[in-house]
Amino acid sequence: DVAISGFPFLTQAASGSFRQVTVRSGAVAANGGLAVESVEARLNDVTVPVRDVFSGQVPDVRIGAAEVEGIVPYPVTTRLITAQVQDVVTDVQVRHSGGDTLTLSGNYLGFALQLPLQVRLSGAQLVIGVPEAALATVPAAARAPLTALETRLTVPPLPYGLTVQSLQLT
Repeated sequence: DVAISGFPFLTQAASGSFRQVTVRSGAVAANGGLAVESVEARLNDVTVPVRDVFSGQVPDVRIGAAEVEGIVPYPVTTRLITAQVQDVVTDVQVRHSGGDTLTLSGNYLGFALQLPLQVRLSGAQLVIGVPEAALATVPAAARAPLTALETRLTVPPLPYGLTVQSLQLT
């Protein structure tokens, strides 16, 4: 789905210069079970050679700035985390606790467990793990397996040299 914003459209088309173009796509599968529900790209200051605009063949596009947003559904994130921890933690529940934090609840070695999970970017990876400070309440002998409960999901290569700059949990 492509939408061209701005007025007048015909003047933009005749010049091959568009102020804003929005491109939307449906679901996209990525590595490691990561599924992106939808992707929306907002492209600003788009220039296309005029002959290409009218021919319908567009091999070359110049974009002044782009912002791309993808949505990873909460159930996908929960399923990936649960699969990672189910050998160590039983009765797993994951909920969003605000900001960039999830809360992991369950039973660990017979004890009720409730720990924050921080979600962050590290290069091209989405990293979900227990912050070091949160383990202070866990007995020292039991910390090692919980420290290892880190999930790393690689964001697939994006076209045109685009990179992920930030993430937001909603």
